[in-house]
Amino acid sequence: MVDKLDAWSGIEKILRLFISLATISSVLCHFFEVCMTVQLETLQYLKQSQELVDLYRDRQTDESLTGVVTDYTEDFVYLSLISDSGLPNGIAVVLTDDISRIRWQGNERQSIQQLMDAKQTRPMTPVIRLDTLVDVLVSVNSAFGYVSILTENMDDGVTFIGEIKNIDAGAVLLQEFGTMTSRDRRWLMLRLDEITRVDAGAAYEEDIKFLACNGSGREVGQAGSDA
Repeated sequence: MVDKLDAWSGIEKILRLFISLATISSVLCHFFEVCMTVQLETLQYLKQSQELVDLYRDRQTDESLTGVVTDYTEDFVYLSLISDSGLPNGIAVVLTDDISRIRWQGNERQSIQQLMDAKQTRPMTPVIRLDTLVDVLVSVNSAFGYVSILTENMDDGVTFIGEIKNIDAGAVLLQEFGTMTSRDRRWLMLRLDEITRVDAGAAYEEDIKFLACNGSGREVGQAGSDA
């Protein structure tokens, strides 16, 4: 009889432990859902209101991105960028999880907004698919004829600009446009999990594309042959 009571007591303790763990798990899940909801609700408001924002990703770079939220998902945020003089400055797609802060309103942003209104600025808003990173890259390349890729976790001062020649879920093959000085059409294979930001449409990027596509760049080898 004592052995049976001890056995039931042990089972009861185990059940109580499982109930406690389930309760803790439920509380944690609710906490993270609330946190995510605040972020997504904010992004939804900013998309609808088209408020001018400064978006910060402090783990990747000290620089903020100024623009309006054109679209977003749980994984990506698509910004139509605006320059300090109130003119369109291309687009940027960043990882939602990388966002540390978003600011809107305030004197500086209101000044830029006034310039936008005076110049009747319309942000760039091509259709960009945000389902996966592959979709982002392919749709940006389709809309602009190239992509500008940043890998800020490795080096926030390096940008790869060029045409996508092949892509899968693991890597992208890029024929680069080079720079204003090098102007070499080199080949680059880049892992997708290193990409932190995808841009296009800014003045520098468009100038690089123009030079590359008008025969001023030097073609270098074929994919896989240029070291």
